[in-house]
Amino acid sequence: MTLDELNAHRDGLVELARLREILDRLRDKAHPGAQRLDGMPHGSGVGDPTGQLAAEIADLSAVIEAQEQALRSSGQAVARFVDTIPDARTRLVFRLRFVHGLSWKEVADHLGQYTSEWSAANICYDYLDDQRAESFQG
Repeated sequence: MTLDELNAHRDGLVELARLREILDRLRDKAHPGAQRLDGMPHGSGVGDPTGQLAAEIADLSAVIEAQEQALRSSGQAVARFVDTIPDARTRLVFRLRFVHGLSWKEVADHLGQYTSEWSAANICYDYLDDQRAESFQG
């Protein structure tokens, strides 16, 4: 598996989290009492803010469902690849970064106080470089 494939999956995870946050905010806006009721008349024209909000929620829910479906497929491939990594620490780095979608800082925090973002990333990149070198030799 290439770094581009791994990063594409991780980017999808990050995007999915962002979309879920937006959906949560939209749902919060839709709760009763979330609307500003001040008794004052508003601008002219006819509009249906509640209907628009419901449509946005439905559309975004469909986008999220499609994103989840796509990530299920790529997530299985990533998980299978990660499971083949023999070294436990390297496997943990890959799992945290590419299966759970954590940032390099978060990965480093999980590895311990003496691990920097840079060293966590290098564990990943060194492993991939070694794999690429082995595939050229083999």
